[in-house]
Formats: sequence, structure tokens, C-alpha cells
Amino acid sequence: MTAKLALKIVPGRSVAGFHKTNIATKRGKLLQATLNQTSNQSVRQSEYVRGVLVSDVTAPTNMSDSKDLLMLLKPLFDDNQVAQNSDTWQ
Repeated sequence: MTAKLALKIVPGRSVAGFHKTNIATKRGKLLQATLNQTSNQSVRQSEYVRGVLVSDVTAPTNMSDSKDLLMLLKPLFDDNQVAQNSDTWQ
């Protein structure tokens, strides 16, 4: 009877991401404001039996999200807390 020796090596992570903000105005009035976020991550899992690589799997994960910032700012304009076309706004 022969015993098998198995070794699993898990971490091997890679993470990347970025943010992009889009703002559109016309004559000092805010027309559009959005935030786009993306992130990419991959995890690599390698399995060795008796020093021989028997499995090498990379699992990628991609996520993205977009937010309408104009809807977050709209209550400020509606309550007259800020004026869009003023020196303080710009």
C-alpha cells in the first residue's frame, strides 16, 4: 500500500480596479454626473501530488457598478442649499 502526499497551494491573488467620473454641464447648469467603478480579481489554486502539478485553476471575478450622482445632488438644488449657476458652485 502506497500513501499519497498531496499539497494544495491557494493564494495567488491579483486585484485591479478603476473609477471614472463623468460630468456634463451646459451654461453652468449640471446636466449629468455619473460614477463608474470596475474591479477585477483572480485567484489561482495549484495542487501538487508528489511534487507533480496535477491541477492549476485560475478563477477570475469581474464586478462593475454605476451610480447616478445627479440624483444624489438633486436634493441640494431642490432645497436651494446651492445654486447651480453661481460663483460658489463653480
